[in-house]
Amino acid sequence: VTQAGACRAGFLERLSDTAGGTILGFIAFSLSFYLLFTNEGRAVQTAASLDEGLSIVTSLSHVHTMDFEHENRLVHLSAPLYTSKPLYDPNYGVSVHCVKLKRQVEMFQWVEYEESREYEENGETKRESRYSYNTEWKSEVVSSRHFDREIAHQNPR
Repeated sequence: VTQAGACRAGFLERLSDTAGGTILGFIAFSLSFYLLFTNEGRAVQTAASLDEGLSIVTSLSHVHTMDFEHENRLVHLSAPLYTSKPLYDPNYGVSVHCVKLKRQVEMFQWVEYEESREYEENGETKRESRYSYNTEWKSEVVSSRHFDREIAHQNPR
């Protein structure tokens, strides 16, 4: 077999490659139509359910009274939310009348970044690392004990 003959595919081989691609394309095309049709059907069903709920909802005007005629019905209520006792954070001495109190503390501290590259020298694989340091706000403590240059970049413990 010559090199020119090796590059040419036969008619049946080209036909089978084309037929396989065509079948695969048709399957993908059919699957996309099925997924689109199913998704649109679900969107229509959700919109119809929301419209039905909106048409039967009852707005309550009195927050403090309970009326049993609204039992097992869809109701809408709007009122200020409050608690009887304030929430307290003992670490910071903060007391607030609210439903939820979340403490988020961040510290401005050093962060080490390492860039490494491997190379061969005299038949041995060697690794060279370069370190860079940046100050960033972090919610967790970054330990500087194992930094390459710890002395110039110390974080509180």
